[in-house]
Amino acid sequence: EPMWKEMINEYKRLWGSRFNVETLRADVKTRAEYACRTARMESLGYPIDVGRTRNFSSQVPNIIWACQNDINSQFEHTGEDRIFRNTVQKRPLDLSWNQTKTRQILTQWCSDNNYRNWTLTDGGESGNKQLSLSLKAFQKPVSFSHTYPEGHFLAQMQRYLKLKQGLNGFTGDQDAGKGKKKFWDSVGSDGRVRPYFGIYGAQSARSQPSATSFIPLKAAWMRSLIQPRPRRAICGIDYASQEFLLAALLSGDKKMLRAYESGDVYLAFGKAIGYIPATGTKSSHKEERDNCKAVVLGLSYDMSEYGLAHDLSEKFGRKVSPDEALGWINKHKKAYPVFWRWKAKLQEVYKRRKGLRLADGWMMWGDNDNFRSIGNVPVQGMGSCIMRKAVALAQDRGLDVIYTLHDAIYIEYDSGSSDGSEISLLAKCMDEAFRFYFKADSKAKATVRLDADIWSPDFESSIVKFPLSYVTEYGKYPLEVKQQQTYIDERALDDYNKFKVYMEETNDFSNEEF
Repeated sequence: EPMWKEMINEYKRLWGSRFNVETLRADVKTRAEYACRTARMESLGYPIDVGRTRNFSSQVPNIIWACQNDINSQFEHTGEDRIFRNTVQKRPLDLSWNQTKTRQILTQWCSDNNYRNWTLTDGGESGNKQLSLSLKAFQKPVSFSHTYPEGHFLAQMQRYLKLKQGLNGFTGDQDAGKGKKKFWDSVGSDGRVRPYFGIYGAQSARSQPSATSFIPLKAAWMRSLIQPRPRRAICGIDYASQEFLLAALLSGDKKMLRAYESGDVYLAFGKAIGYIPATGTKSSHKEERDNCKAVVLGLSYDMSEYGLAHDLSEKFGRKVSPDEALGWINKHKKAYPVFWRWKAKLQEVYKRRKGLRLADGWMMWGDNDNFRSIGNVPVQGMGSCIMRKAVALAQDRGLDVIYTLHDAIYIEYDSGSSDGSEISLLAKCMDEAFRFYFKADSKAKATVRLDADIWSPDFESSIVKFPLSYVTEYGKYPLEVKQQQTYIDERALDDYNKFKVYMEETNDFSNEEF
């Protein structure tokens, strides 16, 4: 009761005359319900191949060592001049990092690229600020994922730091830090992982699971460790280009909506600005489409012309100036003017109302002066509302939801179910959830595409694709399903082939410590 009274006082202060205690009660109940639904997911857990995961875990020092030596070889530094000091493999492995040398190379990169905005450390007690060596700092000028160009310093450092980050929790106590949780702390005797999902962890109300115990948040190639037992299968269904469609629907931009309905939003953008001819296809104009994809994705995160310039320089394979990037931004504004006017109005509404309220009651209060955060919350936040609704519908209809990831839901089911009824039912739940928060006149337009992946040890080792369909009150829709024996992300196939050797049985390390 005392806590409830304090909550009411705080809400009154933040919400002013518009505060309504019954609205607060409803919002509290909504969040409490999702906490219970999350507990159901956590109690189920997700299955792993324990043997392969233990082998992989024991090889973590070797994996880090191999990555360090590869980066050293690319930049041809010898002895103490190396970025990583290890020169020969030994037990225990020397995995130390020559941060002084790294900062020297980084200083030269900033000078060569005329980059003056590198993130600095806080200086600590000495107040001596230095160039930050955090992953976020290396990603600020340009971010890489899945592919890391050889010889590109920022790309290789991101590759290394992401690898280290992904391996957190698999290493021993000396690396994990005293008192810090390890991956194996979340693995039950039944071989299932029960992670902390961190519901409502983001400003947009998205969940933020602890990456230590949540393999899906680690490198894409690690997801092959998630494996159901025989006679069981996992199905994951993803909303395709969800945020683009949400932006079109929320802003009322009919041009964006038609772009989504075309089946390829990047190709549609290229055609809208005259960059790709009306008859162009994904195969005939692959490079141009890829360039448009880089622009559309960059602007979905509200990049400035400076951030977009660095991003496009890597994606285009040549130097892109801020002026050229600004030209791309202006083309996007011309292609989708309604959307941009809506975004501009958001800040005004945010300031006037002292906050933004999502469809299921989550609030972003009026103390954020970062317009990019404000601009991202309505779209990403609506996506989080939809995801919570989809989980509720799936659970209420008897499906075993084991986790969510970004815009996807994963269930576990009987692999002997040959009619695909569970897959179709999950798709129907996700379709219904996507339409749920839109008004009647928009529900019919809110047709989102869905993609499905299923895997089980009972399936064939080769990748098989087959069509299914699901029926809603708005019609019958196709669903392409990709079936595998082990889940392998196609974008991370090279990495999987590189790292799978570490998942096989080895005598190099004892598993006893794990």
